[in-house]
Amino acid sequence: MPPSKRKRTEKQKDFRKAKLRVGKTNQPNANATDTSFTAKTISLPSQSINSGPKTDTIDYAHQFSLLKHHSNVTRKEIVLYLKAHIPASPTVLTLLITNTIPLILDQSKMVRAATVELLTLIQTEKPESLGLFVSKIMLFIHSAMTHIQPNVRNDSTKFLNILLMPGGITSAVVIKEHWNKTLKLFCQLLDWSLEVKLNSVAINNGATSLASSDSKKARIGHLNTLSRVLALGFVEDHAANKTDEYFNAANGLHPLTNKYLMCTTAQPFASLKLFAREMASTSSVVVGDGKYTLKDLDSVSSEDYETRIKLLKDIFYKHMARNLHVAVKEGGDVGREGKNVLSFLKKLEEQGDIEVVQPEDVEIEAYVL
Repeated sequence: MPPSKRKRTEKQKDFRKAKLRVGKTNQPNANATDTSFTAKTISLPSQSINSGPKTDTIDYAHQFSLLKHHSNVTRKEIVLYLKAHIPASPTVLTLLITNTIPLILDQSKMVRAATVELLTLIQTEKPESLGLFVSKIMLFIHSAMTHIQPNVRNDSTKFLNILLMPGGITSAVVIKEHWNKTLKLFCQLLDWSLEVKLNSVAINNGATSLASSDSKKARIGHLNTLSRVLALGFVEDHAANKTDEYFNAANGLHPLTNKYLMCTTAQPFASLKLFAREMASTSSVVVGDGKYTLKDLDSVSSEDYETRIKLLKDIFYKHMARNLHVAVKEGGDVGREGKNVLSFLKKLEEQGDIEVVQPEDVEIEAYVL
């Protein structure tokens, strides 16, 4: 049956060319999509036509969030980026330091290396900013010194060296406020036991338990840092005495003038712990000519020179001297660094009132074991 006239007409419309008429537009197709839009302004805050990207236009909040990225490559790149764009604003710089400090315990070696470079640059250019966070930085350094991962322990003293850089204000805070715990953790880091008796110290060149997986290069770095800590502990107060002598000898100045000047160290009243809450300690503080014990390390302040020297004599000297004599006999770079540390312990021997440890005693014990 042939199609009807109506269907033939509708079919012909599909192949009929539309006539163009002046003043009229073509009708859009039924399936046409409207793509027309209007925009008033387009904002690009991170770009500039006149110059390249500026540090004050960087989205630091986004950069700080990437420091916790799961990829160690991303974390390293962000740290290096922040190193190249140190903020000028003290507020942003404070946020940068607080967000970077936890990377001291990062599992990736390259992230820790980049963090060392960043903190070294801040310490060199803006040491006063880093000085406000010494206590927090030392908290992470102490945690790194006793970390379960050997690689983290090996790099712990690299961060401590940043705070001990000459000319900075952070070294005085480290010595005065963290002397006790730092020396104690150095003994743990080098596997020098402080709790065993003198005749039961293992002479093993630092090759057991905690130090068994540590490389020889790391031991050299630890001993070098330990010598720097002892050097600052011995010399720092002498520099203060010279300053007092200057004011005493100056014309027209009262002998106590130096006591009322602006402090040159960060957080000078931190030892008073006015805004800190601590648990009560059951250990007894040594009074008079008594000797300090391990229980006193958490309760005795090391602000003054005499207390630091007494703590070194009563608690650390015997164990350090015996193990350092073994390191000297080992020779090489380890022996050289061990000899440097021993030079500071010999100052204690010259002061007297101490049972001197001789290298011969260590040799006898080595044969007994």
